[in-house]
Amino acid sequence: CVGLANWQLARREEARTEIERVAENWDAAPVPLDEVLGSLDAWDPQAKWTPVALTGEYLVDEQLLVRGRPYDDKPGFAVLVPFRLDDGSLFIVDRGWVPAGNEQDAPDAVPEAPTGPVSVVVRLKAGEPVVPGRSAPEGQVATINLPQVQDLLGEPIYTGAYGLLASEDPAPATRPA
Repeated sequence: CVGLANWQLARREEARTEIERVAENWDAAPVPLDEVLGSLDAWDPQAKWTPVALTGEYLVDEQLLVRGRPYDDKPGFAVLVPFRLDDGSLFIVDRGWVPAGNEQDAPDAVPEAPTGPVSVVVRLKAGEPVVPGRSAPEGQVATINLPQVQDLLGEPIYTGAYGLLASEDPAPATRPA
């Protein structure tokens, strides 16, 4: 019982630390990406949820869907779109969620990312591990494993973190949830 009590206290402290990180980072002013990620593979867990301002262009033709992303008790997909920064590097943006299709295991429709020059604000998250035995058809990935996404794209990307979309300018008429 003492061992389990100590474990529970440690879990509470981990939860409190994460709550404090969200409270501190979520509403902070956006900062340039290179202030938070010094290299393509850099990641500091304290940077989780930090808003980052990016300018560049979405590579709409390279969009990927992440399988198995439930939202509001409905099956669906996360929409990942590579973003070419003004300096030429690639950063992965999770633009949001779309529901699974009515007739197939793919969305019926995916709102398109804006074309041309775009300014976006994202909140940073670490990439996900590979889940053994989980696969995905072409154009989809099983997890947001950034080295795997880099292999699919065929060029270097930021593999330490990706961004959850907070805003984009110009804003499209519709975007994923």
